[in-house]
Amino acid sequence: MKKFKKLIKAGIIFILIYLAFLFAAYIEYNTNIEIQKQKIKDEMMITQTKLENIIGARIISGKGIKPYIEISTDFKQDTFELFAKNIYESKDGLVKSLTFITDSTITHIYPYEENKQAIGIDLANIEEQSEWILFGMKNDKNILAAPVDLVQGGTGLIIRIPIAIDGDYYGQLAIVFDFDKTMELTGLVELSEDYFVKLTTYNTLKNEYLTVWENTDSEIFEQIARGINFYDIDLKLEVAPKSGWQGYSTFFLLIILIGFFISIATSYFFYKLLASEESLVSKNLLLKTSEDELIIKYQEVLDQKQKNQHLAIHDPLTGFYNRRKCIEDLEKKIEEGMDFTIFLCDVDNFKRINDTRGHTYGDNILREIANLIKDVTSRFENNYRIGGDEFIVIIPNLKDSAEITGRMNYFYKELAKNSSEGQINNRVTISVGISRFPIDGDIVEDLIMKADLAMYEAKRKGKDQFCFFEHALLENLINKVEIENQIRYSLKHSGFMLLYQPIIDKNTAQIESFEALIRMKHSDISPAVFIPIAEETGLIIEIGKWVIDETLRQLNKWRKEGYLLKPVAINISPAQIYDGELENYLLASLRYNDIAASLIVIEITENLLLRNIEESIESLNKLRKIGCKISLDDFGTGYSSLSYLTYIPVDKVKLDKSIKDRFLLSGNIEVMKVLIELCHTLDLEVVIEGVETITELKKLLSTESDYFQGYYFAKPLPPEDAIKLIRIEYDGL
Repeated sequence: MKKFKKLIKAGIIFILIYLAFLFAAYIEYNTNIEIQKQKIKDEMMITQTKLENIIGARIISGKGIKPYIEISTDFKQDTFELFAKNIYESKDGLVKSLTFITDSTITHIYPYEENKQAIGIDLANIEEQSEWILFGMKNDKNILAAPVDLVQGGTGLIIRIPIAIDGDYYGQLAIVFDFDKTMELTGLVELSEDYFVKLTTYNTLKNEYLTVWENTDSEIFEQIARGINFYDIDLKLEVAPKSGWQGYSTFFLLIILIGFFISIATSYFFYKLLASEESLVSKNLLLKTSEDELIIKYQEVLDQKQKNQHLAIHDPLTGFYNRRKCIEDLEKKIEEGMDFTIFLCDVDNFKRINDTRGHTYGDNILREIANLIKDVTSRFENNYRIGGDEFIVIIPNLKDSAEITGRMNYFYKELAKNSSEGQINNRVTISVGISRFPIDGDIVEDLIMKADLAMYEAKRKGKDQFCFFEHALLENLINKVEIENQIRYSLKHSGFMLLYQPIIDKNTAQIESFEALIRMKHSDISPAVFIPIAEETGLIIEIGKWVIDETLRQLNKWRKEGYLLKPVAINISPAQIYDGELENYLLASLRYNDIAASLIVIEITENLLLRNIEESIESLNKLRKIGCKISLDDFGTGYSSLSYLTYIPVDKVKLDKSIKDRFLLSGNIEVMKVLIELCHTLDLEVVIEGVETITELKKLLSTESDYFQGYYFAKPLPPEDAIKLIRIEYDGL
């Protein structure tokens, strides 16, 4: 009887202990499922972020059409193309076309040629389109429709963005995405490899959810659903593992197995030592330890969840809020009607810092700058990192220019102080653009874009300063884009021409050479205007190649017509030298036109010496070796230094017209004589530019300059007129 009681008690101990292990196994089982669910939620959050970035970024850009419409007196197709091109030509290639619907009629489209047949169609008269068009006219809400069979073939995802001007409906912008590519870039295709996935959108008209994309025709059970709402678009993402939720794991099986053996062993020893209080305490302690371990594991799961939620709205490098959170906060402040000011800060020359000191050092710089921004802002102001080296500070209840200027002066003082004290260990400067609500706009993307324009204006003015947004900046941007489009058009449709201005030899009184000068055929835009824009956009490389080919073609034509050939100077941009292909391209064109390299003079400016001096000198030496002469143009402006002339491989120096005007006006021509004598000492020939009258020429003859150029001899002329002057002897020499 006593033995039976001991067995009963030992059996109870076995059951209790094993139940504890079963409970632990149950916790492990559920924990594994929770981890799976958390993993899916994390992947769903990533997919949501990609959806918001891919579609939301286009919505933000699409709403940017409003200032184009407001500024343009007549919103035409070319203005629409100017706007639409940046969205259409994004690097991911997602956008297939953009359509603008004025009232309910298609009035603008891009790309134009393959879609122009759609112009003039009134969508209100098309049954499958009319409900959505009328809904967009009555409700200021963005609309997503997908999948849609496109007229031009394939499947698309369409975003319709209503545009209101002065509070009244004006039209709608429709952005057509490549459906398959969009689904792939959002991660849905990759997610579907292991999970059943279904993405639906809320159909406001039918008051139901419609399927956008799914990888199964069957109903998804035990799914995780996530509602996605951004910019008035309601989406729902449902995900479930294909093989169901798996709570089993090696650790789970070990708990079951080890628990069984421990329970057997414990009950056995309890049976042997039933009277031992110490044994009971030991078993209780074992149970308590298992419970503590389970609590710790559960806490780890909770901590990871909180960490993921933090990363969703924070920048991991600086701890600042990220771009997504910035846009959300700005939308909220605009909705509340609160006055605020945006400071958009960009680190000057940050790429150079990364290239010369390494990305680790660059990250340290960004952290130090973030700390500085944090130190000079109050707890009422929010800080964001929205890009690689771009930060935004939102300051509420601030729009007075004087107060903003005071805040910025304090910021720059603290930045200089931190640099001088070695905290940053490098002279770092920052350019800041400023926009204000409601003064500069009432749309998030509009305010950020205007702050960005102001920031680039600060950089243009010399960096290390701040600049307020002004409407002239937007007008200048539109003007620059129009000029850039004219340059591109001229390159594609033979819209450039070369004029030739003679350079006169003092000793022979005849033409020594010509300078080829580029002009637009059908526009009076000065080269002084379109050349800097070409350099900024990189189009100067293509223009430079055209100038080389056209000059050599003209020399070949003159030779075939029986004229005596004279050297022609062509202006070369620093970008062409840095490109590294100038020598090979010039050689190929010389061979094609059968022209000697000695007939080409390469004209450079001192800007070439601002960077990559050694590589630039090496390139110039290569050009001299193939037979070209090198001329230093505009000497006396910009960064002029006689020391340059001692090591730059040049054959000729052209004194800028401003030098001639200055010394003739002051009557101090002796300075020019000394300057020219120094050039001759260095075996350099000298050209004086801008000679306009016989009086100027007579005074300049005493300088011993080798050559003269200017309107007194001839203005830049078409080739057929310029070549006729080849044997003329000019008066006054």
